Amino acid sequence: MRFRIRFAQSGFLLLAMTATLAACTGGGDVTITNESSSDVTIATGDDTFTVPARGATVVLGVGCIPDEVRADFASGAFVGIAGPICSDQELFIPNSDTEMLDVRPAS
Repeated sequence: MRFRIRFAQSGFLLLAMTATLAACTGGGDVTITNESSSDVTIATGDDTFTVPARGATVVLGVGCIPDEVRADFASGAFVGIAGPICSDQELFIPNSDTEMLDVRPAS
């Protein structure tokens, strides 16, 4: 009986330590949400990708995007936002008549 209690306590401690280390060492994810009716091309430093219309893309494990983030719209317009953009923030492209890129708290 004592072995089971000690084994359970050790397992709980190991699980708690693993969760704590993962939270401290892992980079967070940055979400880019596009509520517009057109695909938008996003450039972040060396990376370029497309966020689909009324969709979203998640940049995994980056913690922060340190450089400027540029959004190129189908109309040919572009908008840039200076970095850093971190995992507690979300890049947001609203559904509006003007091409916009905004930063808001991550949801």
